[in-house]
Amino acid sequence: MSLAISSLSSLLSSISNLTTQKGNLGLLTEQLQTGRKSNNLSDYSVNDARQMLDLSSNITRRQGFQTVATVVDSRLQIYDQVLTGMESIATQGISSAMLSANRGTDANNTLAASQIQGYLTQIESDLNQKLGDRFLFAGSRYATSPVKSLTTLPVPPTEVAPYVMTDPLIPQYDSEYTAPGDTSAASYVKDSVAVDTTQTMTYGISSNQTGFQQLIMGFRLAYAATQDPGPPYANYANDMATAKDLLSKGLAAIQAYHTTVSSQSASLQDTKTLHANIINILTSQVQDIRSVDATETSAKITALKTQLEASYSATGIILSLNLSKYL
Repeated sequence: MSLAISSLSSLLSSISNLTTQKGNLGLLTEQLQTGRKSNNLSDYSVNDARQMLDLSSNITRRQGFQTVATVVDSRLQIYDQVLTGMESIATQGISSAMLSANRGTDANNTLAASQIQGYLTQIESDLNQKLGDRFLFAGSRYATSPVKSLTTLPVPPTEVAPYVMTDPLIPQYDSEYTAPGDTSAASYVKDSVAVDTTQTMTYGISSNQTGFQQLIMGFRLAYAATQDPGPPYANYANDMATAKDLLSKGLAAIQAYHTTVSSQSASLQDTKTLHANIINILTSQVQDIRSVDATETSAKITALKTQLEASYSATGIILSLNLSKYL
């Protein structure tokens, strides 16, 4: 009786060993195919599992920063394009004969008026630029087109020197303007975003910034000069002189905005590159923990197959011995 129990115990032990070895062979085969130790964290040591979680969390966080930087940079690119156009318009206005101190022929004056209206229409379009569902020059009024029609404003302008409103006062061309003294602190708000764990970028350009007010008022005064009744055209020379001065000041301010945008864009590119490099390093570290040595794993599989063959043989012998007792 005791011999039968011992034989049964040996048989069950052999079967258990076979099951374990087959499971190990399956795991090793999967490792060789995937190049990974396992897709389940529970199969790793506590230290390795914790390290992979920390590395993966760092990778995810930096990928998030990259996404933010990409979105912000797309907005900066539009700022760059608009400011380039504004600088060109201002330069053309300053150097153009249409802003001559002496009024020319009626035909030339009419042509100048048409050109100025064209510039104002272009400025209006530029400052109402939209990316996705956001007006980029509206401050925090993302859903509000910030600039009303510039060609329908009073001629001559009803504003007085120095023609510049400061936060929170808004100029006459602002879409929320109804009367002198109107305010909109939101129109001057800039965005602030985290682009790294220790780096925050504040960016954005308001349609109500000084340079734009000067540029718009410069062209409005120039247009008013072309509409000066006469002869003797008493206001023409003064309006044109003031217009040129405002355009020059506006150009200088816009160039400064452009310099800031260029600097921010370059900084974002550096930050994105840094994140990409660090992500590559972290990813490599995760792969080092997960990866298996193909040569070593192949050797283990060969050895295990040999063990399995021996186990199958031993189990077969035990079964044969037990069966012979009943024959």
